[in-house]
Amino acid sequence: MLEKEAFVNENLVIQKLRLRLIPFLFILYVISMMDRVNISFAALEMNQALNISSTTFGLIAGVFFIAYFFFEIPSNVMMHKVGCRLWIARILMTWGLVTVATGFIQTATQLGVMRVLLGIAEAGFYPGMILYLTLWFPAKYMGKTLAFFMTGMALNNIITAPLSTWIMDNFQLWGLEGWRWLFIIEGIPAIICGIATLFYLVDRPEQAKFLTIAEKNWLINQLRIEREAKETKTNSSMWEVLKNGRVWHLSIIWFGYVCAMYGLSMWMPQLIKSLGQSLSNTSVGLISTIPYFIGVISMIVVARHSDKTMERRYHIGLPIAISAIGLFALTMTHNIVWSLF
Repeated sequence: MLEKEAFVNENLVIQKLRLRLIPFLFILYVISMMDRVNISFAALEMNQALNISSTTFGLIAGVFFIAYFFFEIPSNVMMHKVGCRLWIARILMTWGLVTVATGFIQTATQLGVMRVLLGIAEAGFYPGMILYLTLWFPAKYMGKTLAFFMTGMALNNIITAPLSTWIMDNFQLWGLEGWRWLFIIEGIPAIICGIATLFYLVDRPEQAKFLTIAEKNWLINQLRIEREAKETKTNSSMWEVLKNGRVWHLSIIWFGYVCAMYGLSMWMPQLIKSLGQSLSNTSVGLISTIPYFIGVISMIVVARHSDKTMERRYHIGLPIAISAIGLFALTMTHNIVWSLF
């Protein structure tokens, strides 16, 4: 039985949750994106070393998402059964091992196999993170919380781009090329963080030692009220969900967003290199960070304003439209300076 709910400073509870959970989950997300897209920087040397054409590279980069798609739902089913903490730790450690192993591949076929294994290993990570946050944060705080968490997507590129290209330019030890060291070095943090997850995260507020009893009771009660409200509003079958037009509208929006995001991130290093053949790998990495610096700032500002006004439609639509205009304008220039804008 929970004790009677005492007076609780709501903002203090949310602040405690954010300070305890978001920095750690943020790091996990950065590592996730790093191991997912570092192939784009490795391609600057790897494609020539393994005789990989642009078409083959696109296929190899894409098979990750096919594997991720098919194993995402089974992965999340397992997460519900064994708990977020254990399953997130498993995901981290297995994808870290696959990333390290990628540094030792010898053919394009082996690279494709590793990308499939990486997709299987990482499947369920992002929705698992969102699920984990919903177990801790009331709905009205989710917008800003998700924004802080998802800035990891932009910050990842700010970190990964110069780090990956610096490794390639400076690590050629024991007969291994720089692009191989890129995978080996960047896979290790996932393994370490997977082990750390077992000791740092707890599955639910009831287990949180960093909250007082009164704070736990308040949080559990708030989440229970929201859950019961949702259960009374919706009891839809999968078929009814698929017939919902809004589901399809949002799916199309997300599909377009993801295509643009990964299309740009996977090919940006090679595009920049093609505009400036004399650029070193490190210079390419530094130039690649520029759009993501702007992205970090805009994500926080837009999310804060969206939470303040409780408006979502235009806060989603306008940034996507601006991004689309920028991508279209990028096709019109062959100058590296103008392409930065």
